[in-house]
Amino acid sequence: LTHKSEDASFSRKSTIYGHVQDRDAFVKWCKENELDEDILVMKEKGQPLNELVRSRIDNDEELPPGVGFYAREYISITEAKD
Repeated sequence: LTHKSEDASFSRKSTIYGHVQDRDAFVKWCKENELDEDILVMKEKGQPLNELVRSRIDNDEELPPGVGFYAREYISITEAKD
């Protein structure tokens, strides 16, 4: 859905974000897949986790154990070019 005006274009967008539902299961999976240093600190690294979740969803793959996602809706504004 896009709305255009003389000055800008407004588009409804959605971005997928991962969140851990079962930390123990996810930490175990990361270690088994040698991703613990890439994704885990004392807390999950948001950007790499979101990239992993988006990639798996895009490729119709299962999410790692203990991980879910939500989509955040927002309005994208692009200013019109003269």
